[in-house]
Amino acid sequence: MRVLAFSDHLSEQSSGGAERVAAQVYGRLAARGDVELTVVSVVRPGHRCLDVPGARVVGIPGTDLSGVVGAEMLLARGLGRAARELHAQVRPDVLHANGLHFHGSAVAAGTARRTGTPLVTTAHLGDLSALRPWLRVGGTVWDATIGARVVRSSRTVVAVSASVATHVASLGGRSTQTVVAPNGVDHASYHDRDRRPLRDHGPLRAVFVGRLVDNKGPHVAVDALARARAAGADVTLDVLGDGPMRRALQATVEARHLGGSVRFLGHVDDVAARLRQADVLLRPSFTEGLPLAVLEAMACGVPVVCSTVPGNTEVVADGVHGLHCRTGSAADVAAALGGLAADRETLRRLGAAATRAAADHTWERSADVHADALEGRLQLQPA
Repeated sequence: MRVLAFSDHLSEQSSGGAERVAAQVYGRLAARGDVELTVVSVVRPGHRCLDVPGARVVGIPGTDLSGVVGAEMLLARGLGRAARELHAQVRPDVLHANGLHFHGSAVAAGTARRTGTPLVTTAHLGDLSALRPWLRVGGTVWDATIGARVVRSSRTVVAVSASVATHVASLGGRSTQTVVAPNGVDHASYHDRDRRPLRDHGPLRAVFVGRLVDNKGPHVAVDALARARAAGADVTLDVLGDGPMRRALQATVEARHLGGSVRFLGHVDDVAARLRQADVLLRPSFTEGLPLAVLEAMACGVPVVCSTVPGNTEVVADGVHGLHCRTGSAADVAAALGGLAADRETLRRLGAAATRAAADHTWERSADVHADALEGRLQLQPA
């Protein structure tokens, strides 16, 4: 089976979950021996394409619009031409689009319609209603136009969670074959075997992992840290990842005199090692699919303080694997941090339960579903 895939941001320096999902799934598909995989990816100028063993990855330099739109977005003028040339070279049996909100996915849908080649799309985001107004409007317009076109052009949509499948259906995907393939965890890397022992005293070490974009809520995490410390809680925060909000967040930290309590570490290669040094993960996001950083933290024995958007709540049960907070409420996150800083026994209990829950998530399961979808073996399933 020859597959031509479109997955933007597939670079070594990327901090996003969607492309890390693609790398895990593509690597496993390529390893099967009966899949010839070519991936075209729009990447930032100067970024190195990620090496996916067994696959050919073609990078197309894009223009970064994230500072303009407030969300991760790259556009590449030469992408359509590259898609036509690669389609002629590869002669694919099927196309794959990774995500509804990338330039590559729009081009994949156009390629499917132009050539008649079947398209399979993986969708990563659910409901957008909790986003801040300008992002909600922009995201809704995109979904109603380009996103809906990608869905309707797809033979099959693979949704990473039930809430994402519901969102796909709302875009006109009720007649499109839809299947849920939850994100997995690389359990060889993400585990709690050499986790730093939780101390009964000392600072509670919180960590944020992800793109520094508005919908992931890094500004809520920083505000919550400031509020928790102002209330007397001994809490620190490491921020792992990069994005257009970094400078503004650093300015906020400086203005609120938090320099000794917040560290911006940028893109890091060994996220698992950093997680095993943390006590709690903050995920105050405004929209989610099935957050990879949450699953990986849980596998490392790290409980999660998260917003109540679907996707988060599908994997984190309140009071079992972590704590829920109202979406956008820094006060709620601060209160959760203060409570956990004062109650290390609860922190231990939540972490142990989180590890057990994450054990059920594997990349092999996700790759199997993707393989069935690409080969056309799935039967119609209601979204």
